Amino acid sequence: FGPKPSKRICLIGGGIGGASAAYYLRKSFPNINLVLFEAEAAVGGRASSFMYDDTIIEAGASILHGSNLMFKHFAVDLLNLTAISNQKRTFAIYNGNGFVFESSENDVWTSILILVKYGIDLFKLSKSVRELLKKFNDVYFLLHDKANSFSDSGQLWKAVGLFDLTFLSLESYLRDKLHISNHFIIELSDAINRVNYGQSSSMLNALAGMVSLSTTSSGSNLWKVKEGNQKVIEGLFGISQVTQYVNDPVSIITKSNDQDGKVHWILQSRHQESFSCDYVVVSTPLMTSTADDPAMKHPLQFSSNVDRIPSNTYQSTHATFVKGQLNPAFFNKNSLPQAIYSTQIDDNNHNKTFFTSVALQANTTDLYKVFSPLPLSPAQLQLLFKGDHQLIAQFPWKAYPKYSPPDESIPFVLDAAGLFYVNGMEMGASALEVSAIAGKNVANLIVEHISNR
Repeated sequence: FGPKPSKRICLIGGGIGGASAAYYLRKSFPNINLVLFEAEAAVGGRASSFMYDDTIIEAGASILHGSNLMFKHFAVDLLNLTAISNQKRTFAIYNGNGFVFESSENDVWTSILILVKYGIDLFKLSKSVRELLKKFNDVYFLLHDKANSFSDSGQLWKAVGLFDLTFLSLESYLRDKLHISNHFIIELSDAINRVNYGQSSSMLNALAGMVSLSTTSSGSNLWKVKEGNQKVIEGLFGISQVTQYVNDPVSIITKSNDQDGKVHWILQSRHQESFSCDYVVVSTPLMTSTADDPAMKHPLQFSSNVDRIPSNTYQSTHATFVKGQLNPAFFNKNSLPQAIYSTQIDDNNHNKTFFTSVALQANTTDLYKVFSPLPLSPAQLQLLFKGDHQLIAQFPWKAYPKYSPPDESIPFVLDAAGLFYVNGMEMGASALEVSAIAGKNVANLIVEHISNR
């Protein structure tokens, strides 16, 4: 079945959420007219990469969990890309004074060190993560049937039994529900969550935090796409036969009625003064605008007659790539591991924990990625690196929501006349897989809407 060829669905934002929606819409409606407006020069959204000495370097979202079935289906089954295991690194946790934990090159010995330092806390966490992932996997069965869809993110999380976790902070969940020690929370948990979300365990809701910590649990089977995650998104838009307007940010969406009362959505973009759509899928975060934020370049406005427009604050994260070698003296060490994760436990040390993480990139000997909440100054880079370092690239991201549990439920349907929103689901938890699932849910909603007309 399918609608008349004149039906046009416009997607705003070329990330994995929009690509997933496009793919499933094309599967349902072979004759639909799919059009993408992307603000940047290429699709990819928060999955972006660049070449360094013949190596693909991920500048944004990089690592996937073994349970991420939808993204793996896209990459491997549909696009014949290569899934490879994530390269393990030696690591340390830094608190501004020194290392509070250092791993070993031997995985077994690292496990022993964790057991000695934190007792059975990691085992408690791993057990809870497995239970969470078992519930999370139900979403694939729920959305496989195109008749199943959810009008807001809370309904979807509730359907898989995870909605209650959005009401608790991760810190309280770990401490009060799992009985995990405080020093595990402020050291290992905070360090991992600052890498993945730029926020501490006290700031994250328990669902987002447990998704983040799933990367540390046993059996996580972390992987990545050899050709780069961006290739998955490019490939999905390609096989979905989407007309793509890149470097063409949409500034205004207007709800308009023709003489017969039929609703049209009129987009105004950099290159299109009046582009008419039957349906619109917003697959870019709707966030509180901050004029002086370099990551907030293309705010989106709506006409006043649209039913509901959410607006959330997103966390700024800066990815800085530096060629050189780390400076052991900064950490009061003679030698350093391949990755260092910082955790703030003392306000007096903020000046020494200005970075979230610094890690040697896979298949390189001299390229480091530094995550930080603010742009790094030359003076800060001089502290972190030896004198002969070179700045390669900087990427400012609005990478994930600023969480503040209880986190609100966000609608997938912004206006029942045909305006949909993918990114609201990440107010529960933010990940490539979550956005792909949200795209599938929005596609199901549109299929239902068209079929009922």
